[in-house]
Amino acid sequence: MKRRLEGRGITLLGRVNSMCSGKSDFLCICGHKWRTTPKRVAEGEGCPKCGNGERSEEEIRKMINAGVIHLLTHPDKQGLIKIGMEYARSEEDLEERPRGGWERIRFQNVEDMALTLWVCPNL
Repeated sequence: MKRRLEGRGITLLGRVNSMCSGKSDFLCICGHKWRTTPKRVAEGEGCPKCGNGERSEEEIRKMINAGVIHLLTHPDKQGLIKIGMEYARSEEDLEERPRGGWERIRFQNVEDMALTLWVCPNL
């Protein structure tokens, strides 16, 4: 969460217990406080009063160097698994990308492509 707030003029007050189901308190650079789910702010929502800190999800993904790592299989190459890594796009873009017959069997979003293999050792 801290990386997603860097340079946006938003401060997390307290801790994040759950990105989706719990709510956290935030403070914008203008002094406005509000309470919302961390996921909304992480995905680009800014201050509801002044709009400070608002970013598109794509801007945030670029800021944090986000990506996706996948395990791929091929129907003609039984028992072979390939690891694919790519910078994050929308889920629709990921599904539409040609992979030369390789099918995605599992994937995980990662916050820093440089640390991908360290973040996802059990993928």
